[in-house]
Amino acid sequence: MNTLQPSPALRSRSKTLKAAFICTTVSGVAKYRMGDFAWQMRKFPKVETVLWPYASRTTIQNPWQVDMVSREDIIRQVDYFCDKADVVVWQALDFEHSFGLWQEMKVRHQKPFLMEIDDYIADVPAQNEAYNQYRPGSVRFRVAVEQMRQSDALIVSTPYLAEQYKDYNDKIYVVPNSIQFSEWKGLESKRHDRLRIGWIGGGTHTVDLLMVKPVIEELLEKYPDLWFYCIHGCPDPYKTMAHVFHTKKWAPINLYPKFMASYKFDIGIAPLEDNNFNRGKSNLRWLEYSALKIPCVASPLPDFARVIKQGKTGFLAPDLESWKTSLETLIKDEGLRRDVGRAAYQKVKDNFNVTKIANNYRHILQEFI
Repeated sequence: MNTLQPSPALRSRSKTLKAAFICTTVSGVAKYRMGDFAWQMRKFPKVETVLWPYASRTTIQNPWQVDMVSREDIIRQVDYFCDKADVVVWQALDFEHSFGLWQEMKVRHQKPFLMEIDDYIADVPAQNEAYNQYRPGSVRFRVAVEQMRQSDALIVSTPYLAEQYKDYNDKIYVVPNSIQFSEWKGLESKRHDRLRIGWIGGGTHTVDLLMVKPVIEELLEKYPDLWFYCIHGCPDPYKTMAHVFHTKKWAPINLYPKFMASYKFDIGIAPLEDNNFNRGKSNLRWLEYSALKIPCVASPLPDFARVIKQGKTGFLAPDLESWKTSLETLIKDEGLRRDVGRAAYQKVKDNFNVTKIANNYRHILQEFI
């Protein structure tokens, strides 16, 4: 497994880097895993990048792979970017016909093709909505595995993913998720009328949220001024509980920081059931909470455990008793909430700032030119 640290020799290279990033997934993932890095790299000397999302604000897979069947202009665009770039980074492809295009482009242009993947697709839980797409033997699973094997390198979001995918490719780089702080500036929560534990996310976390429901329910009964805010992907059992605010509202990724901040969480939670799929997940929810100076209580899965210092930059809760103790500690102590939120914010700004991560990513790409 390779790390983000470039060799000193790479820093002195003078050749202009020309990189293309080809998105295949939803706009939020595309922004965090490609867009933020591509846009930031453009600010560096002797770097030219282009991001090709094809469709923006999409909440399903980016549709160019479907549309290419009837639109030759899409194929011409892909061909153009592969021709002009020194190195091309692709997200995981979904279909045999789009992988066929990938193979054709690789042979035609003889350029390094890297693959970006941020989920552990080899062990998707049966209750996850992505299971049917990536179950063993499915088309998408076969395509993704072949793309990994034939790529010149993999870009992943966590060390755990790098370890899991080493059988498919022996050149793997960890590029962690990061925060574009200019988008989150000045959005931290101000005083409001009620104390709020909050969670925000998609509809694939029902099992994770139900795991902590007994604790949330007990705390809501114990503290009359406490509310639980569950934004967008709220499981049905929460919707009938007293002091639970839930909504299906969502926002496009360019408006997401302001949307998230508008709910004014005092405490954020990041529960995850312990399984192989979730162990591959990044600490993105902690990053987002921290960007708003919101203290976080999280399950102690690898990417949270490696960044959260217990009681200083967050809390790790391995069982329901720990969830109750950690949340209750934060509920009772406004000063601690403030201190943990600020410390987490500073840690993210120092270590997971998009400027720093994009610079290291640039050096990785320079290895291939």
